[in-house]
Amino acid sequence: MDAQVYVKRNRLYGISQSPYTKNYIISFSDGFYCNKCGKKFTDDYYKWCKPCQINGLEKNFTNWTGGNEKIDRLIQRMQLNINKYDDLIVEWISYDQLDDIKELRKDEFFTTCSAIWKDGPLQYDSIKREYLRKPNTEVKFKLHKSQNITNKFVHEVVNVHFRRNHLYGISKNPYTKEFIILFPNEFYCKKCGKKFDYYNWCRCQIYDLKKNFTNWTSGNEKIDSLIQGMQLKINEYDDIIVEWISYDQFDDIEELGKDEFATMYSAIWKDGPLKYDSNKYEYKRQQNEKVYLKLYHSQIITNEFLNEIKVYSKKNDLYGISQNPYTKNYILSFPDSFCCNKCGKKFAKQYDAWCNPCLINGIKKDSEISTSRNENIDNLIRETQLEINIYNDIIVEWIPYDQFNDIKELGNDELTTIYSAMWKDGLLKYDRNKHEYSRNQNIKVNLILYKSQNITNKFLYEVNISLF
Repeated sequence: MDAQVYVKRNRLYGISQSPYTKNYIISFSDGFYCNKCGKKFTDDYYKWCKPCQINGLEKNFTNWTGGNEKIDRLIQRMQLNINKYDDLIVEWISYDQLDDIKELRKDEFFTTCSAIWKDGPLQYDSIKREYLRKPNTEVKFKLHKSQNITNKFVHEVVNVHFRRNHLYGISKNPYTKEFIILFPNEFYCKKCGKKFDYYNWCRCQIYDLKKNFTNWTSGNEKIDSLIQGMQLKINEYDDIIVEWISYDQFDDIEELGKDEFATMYSAIWKDGPLKYDSNKYEYKRQQNEKVYLKLYHSQIITNEFLNEIKVYSKKNDLYGISQNPYTKNYILSFPDSFCCNKCGKKFAKQYDAWCNPCLINGIKKDSEISTSRNENIDNLIRETQLEINIYNDIIVEWIPYDQFNDIKELGNDELTTIYSAMWKDGLLKYDRNKHEYSRNQNIKVNLILYKSQNITNKFLYEVNISLF
């Protein structure tokens, strides 16, 4: 069994046998076993041995102390609970290790600061197979305005930070005697000192948008107030920032369709929308973004128009508002995935980017070309095609027999024979990126050949059953 494991992991060099004992030997690559204890690595990819690393930390317990028995036991317990090579090693960190301390935020219970940890945290080096320090690491710390080790403090250390692998260690201000919790720089926002969400996004981004209010205007107080209100309501990193978009930002404008109330266009937005970059902690523009425009046949800001804007904004479907400088008609701008580029109508489901009316129109045209030359069969196929509801429904087709290759019989009875075959063109599948159907060529299919040349009710019944 061991040999099979090594083969699967691409570690096996070969098998041998002792000529004296006749015992079999497995030869495998270096790096599979720890050179300290001789046991298999806990993580052989990173060459990390949990028992040896924990033993090393345990031996070092006598070389440090926080001056408080409760704190020492807490840190020791967390060190002995590491499970992976990249688990942070929680330490007692002497306050004089912290340089360039800057206050970020404070309230009645604690103060949040940034600092440089001179020695830096321990990080596992899989080549040297040991922990090394990363000097001059920027960290955040939370100074608790208490000199006591409360249950609330211990709960925050263990449950909020340690269990999320977001804890470097504990320290203490030698002057105020207040305890400090240190964590990675990425855990807290540099601007306000509050915790980031999973995507390193903080609601203080809203304040930057608010500061920018004076740098733009639509020329209409109602529109400005509406856009500002929507910007101040963003709540997630991927919420669309609704903006006033100058009409000269749109290039390559093409009409898609119109009705009595509005005209739909596709266009290229030169600057593009704001999207959050979780690595740089800031919004960046996605230039030359394809968008859709809905131009309303009205120069008046009606309640219906304002309500429609609010509906689109709540669904995170709206990039912004603009105005044609010549006709003075107002325009809404939407993401590329918002509506069909053939008919200009809104997709039933934006995520699928699939337009049922256009698909059905295309099917109707194709059905005039592709025919079985049997009215009952053609009608049945058309009915099933017109009943598709979602993008991944199978489109039933008339398939010419010469489309099948490599036909092999699998079995038969008195009524039918079953075959396997390769369908050359293959079935139609919807591509949500290209907004179109394409064929999945040369797919293996099964065929049921009915031993009858007549379209019987039983045959039609079998076809209908297969559709469900």
